[in-house]
Amino acid sequence: MTYFLKKTYPLMKVLLDWSFPMLTEEETEQLVNSYPKILSSVPDKNEIIQLKMLLFFLSTRTGGALMFRSLNKSEQITKKQVQSFFERNLNSKITLKRKASFNILSLLGISITRDNSAVTKTLWKTMGYNSEINQSPYRYKPNKFNNKKIDVAVIGSGAGGGVAAGIISESNRGVSIFEKSQELIESKSSVSEGNAYKELYESSGLAQARGSGALLLAGSTLGGGTTINWTTSFEPPKKIREQWDKVAKIENIFSSDEFSYSIKKVIERINVNNESNITPLKERKLKDGLESINISTKSIPRNVKGCNGNDCGFCGFGCINQYKQSTKNTWIEDAKRNGTEIYTNISVDSLNIHKGKAVSLNVIKNNKKEIVEIEDVILSAGALNTPNILRKSGYKNKHLGNNLKLHPVSGVIAEFNEIQNPWMGSMQGIYSDQFLFRKNNYGYVIEGLPLHPGLFIPFFSSLFGIERNEFFNSYPYWSGAIVLTSDAGGGKVRHNRKGPIWHYRLNEFDNENLLHGLVNICKAYESVGAKRIAVSSSPNLLWERKSTFSFDKFIEKINELSHKPYNLAIGSAHQMGSARIGADKNTGVCDENGKVHGLENVYIMDSSTFPRCSGVNPMVSIESISHYLSTKFIS
Repeated sequence: MTYFLKKTYPLMKVLLDWSFPMLTEEETEQLVNSYPKILSSVPDKNEIIQLKMLLFFLSTRTGGALMFRSLNKSEQITKKQVQSFFERNLNSKITLKRKASFNILSLLGISITRDNSAVTKTLWKTMGYNSEINQSPYRYKPNKFNNKKIDVAVIGSGAGGGVAAGIISESNRGVSIFEKSQELIESKSSVSEGNAYKELYESSGLAQARGSGALLLAGSTLGGGTTINWTTSFEPPKKIREQWDKVAKIENIFSSDEFSYSIKKVIERINVNNESNITPLKERKLKDGLESINISTKSIPRNVKGCNGNDCGFCGFGCINQYKQSTKNTWIEDAKRNGTEIYTNISVDSLNIHKGKAVSLNVIKNNKKEIVEIEDVILSAGALNTPNILRKSGYKNKHLGNNLKLHPVSGVIAEFNEIQNPWMGSMQGIYSDQFLFRKNNYGYVIEGLPLHPGLFIPFFSSLFGIERNEFFNSYPYWSGAIVLTSDAGGGKVRHNRKGPIWHYRLNEFDNENLLHGLVNICKAYESVGAKRIAVSSSPNLLWERKSTFSFDKFIEKINELSHKPYNLAIGSAHQMGSARIGADKNTGVCDENGKVHGLENVYIMDSSTFPRCSGVNPMVSIESISHYLSTKFIS
């Protein structure tokens, strides 16, 4: 046992006893022993150092007496004191106190939902959560990299890289895909939630943005985000395309007939359709509630074949039946037929640039650096990683790594008298884009939410008005929805010697749009008889129909939530804009052909090229941009 674990053991045990009272003493001890491993997997090491220091301090007699109050040196911390500590500090005006408490609660929720042992299954049993439908072992295709010279190197295999490889391989160019993660080859390619984050997500699903604690979910497997995408497939709206042209200061690119053709081809190839979505039980209350307050709803189009979503609900962990038309199952299959080589488990660290031209890649294979010669390179590592590859290559541009958009998401859950089974059915059945262009072409979309425990618990871990066991036992009766916010503000992508760093804060404008959406969801749920409604604020705001706390006062409390950090728990599955297209180096990182300004043979084809956020779920937008740019590349 390490000194840190030994010192913090008693504190973590009482915190977990309070958080998850259904666990036996042995199960709690097992979870305590595993949490340092989770901490070590978090990519932002500076944030973890701060959290470790806090946990260590709280574990001392002095720290315990100061922070938990009325605690003599000889006394043990009680569950009541734990709850009082979180309530007090989450409501503090001091950002550091809110941040510290928020991070501890997130750690507790993540620890149990990612453990994937008997401990996790005890929680699932208490919650009535059926995960057995998608239990499947992982097998991976072995790597066959031989370090030969590469003609066109495509870095990444998601919505950008997969499409680029498929299109470019149709020419007489030789294409090779470099994917830092592994290629899943099991025919039943979906597993339980606990394993999926580690196997399929960037930084094991533990990436967070400094300044807000925003949880960043991004794919990291062959097929990238399209492998774990929720199958929601929207075309980029006409108004957004027009604004992309305006921000890029290049006329008639995204508004052109050529780009419309690319959208059409993408939709055909990945089989986007509205027939494959039956409104799931978990979203029928949302649909009825929104329409009762005059907010229109629509069925979400999905990129699937032979699936209506009713019998599953686990798309975020792969696709157990292979119905999802990810890049792995479409464009990459095209590329393979055209002779494309796929190199997995190889990370591209940087490019070697000589006289304005990339001459080779610095790749890491089995923890060893190798140099691979190339003719051209397509960067499709995603908005969280593409800028850092260029930055580590010595490339400079004032826009590089800036303008990061997240589509910040926050949510609402509601408890009903009727069973909702919030993890079952299509991941997202209905949506409303009525407020997409609410102010200055910015606004939000309301969408249904799949409430798997890994999303449910970390975002709703501070519901202090409900006894913990009662909360978990009532899980099948809850339903949820999210507000997907078009952010006018932005963040940054950086790196240091310890790894990548992502920064993001909500501004007041985006926060107001987000709150407007949360209020509308709450009103919708109240109108259809919700017993309880909770918002993913920090701490969670809670309204109960039987309480004396009026619904109007509840709405007032939501509207009073500040944009200051850690007042709202936010997440992001859509990262965009960190190496945007622009007419020249003063307006963007790459030109209208995706070529990086000042470099002869380096192109970007992924979500980082977006001049502004896409407004809607961006998978089709990314694939369409990549289709358009890769078609230009071979013409």
